[in-house]
Order: sequence, then C-alpha cells, then structure tokens
Amino acid sequence: YLSYVTQDLGRIDAQKIFINAIFYKLSKASSLPVLLKLAKVMQENSLTDVKFSQLVGLLFSGGTRIKESRFVTLAGEALTSREGISYYALNKSASEEIVGNYLFSFGGFDKNSKFLNQNEEDFLKIYRLENFKYKEYTNETLKDLSLSNR
Repeated sequence: YLSYVTQDLGRIDAQKIFINAIFYKLSKASSLPVLLKLAKVMQENSLTDVKFSQLVGLLFSGGTRIKESRFVTLAGEALTSREGISYYALNKSASEEIVGNYLFSFGGFDKNSKFLNQNEEDFLKIYRLENFKYKEYTNETLKDLSLSNR
C-alpha cells in the first residue's frame, strides 16, 4: 500500500489529482466509443458498485460539461492529541463557508459542534479561529500539487 507523510490528507490530494486527470482526459474524448472503452477500463480496474451504464453516463456528462473542476477539502489542520492520536481539526467558519459556496447549504454546518473535541485546547483554537484560510484547487493549480511531500 502507498503511504503518505500526511496520511489521509495526502490520499485526499492524490484523489484530487486523479479525478482532475480523468476530467482532463474526458474533455479530450469526444466520441461515445472512446468513452465506452474508458468506462470498461475503469470498471475492470476499480472496486465500485457503480453500474456500467451509470459510469458511462457520468463519464459522458463529465467530458461534455465539466471544463473547470474545483476541489476543496474542509478547512482545518492536522493535529496530534496529548495521547499521540492524529486528528484533523476543522475550522467551523471556513468549513461553513465552503459548504455554503460549494454545496449551497448556508448556516447549518455543525450546529451541535460534533466536529469539536472540547477536551483538546488546540481543537478549540482551530475550530473557533476567525478568517481561517482554505485552499481551492482548480484544473490548473492541481497540476502544481506535488505528492512527493505527502
């Protein structure tokens, strides 16, 4: 198995790069036979419960409609607790902004503070920090995202 220095965050970045590469290839594949061949290769080399017809539809719509992909990971920071357990601490305000901007659901992110570890001071700081910045990746910026340090 492939391992990343930043563990899950590195895997998420690898997924962003992979999905972006698929959409790039789809934008170049304009014919149904090419999309059918690509769907067959993907199905044979992936573990998924997506049906072949669904995959073809997804690939076809991706190739014809998605020209500019955007990828965002919920805002936060990787932390290690006092017990040595690794976590990803979310920032509430920035994550709420992401959910509003990308999922069009405003004002409802983490109403009951489920993503907050009240026992860890570092979690509290990150969760409540204002003006927390997050990264949005596009087709172009993903080309520059290196996995060598992940």
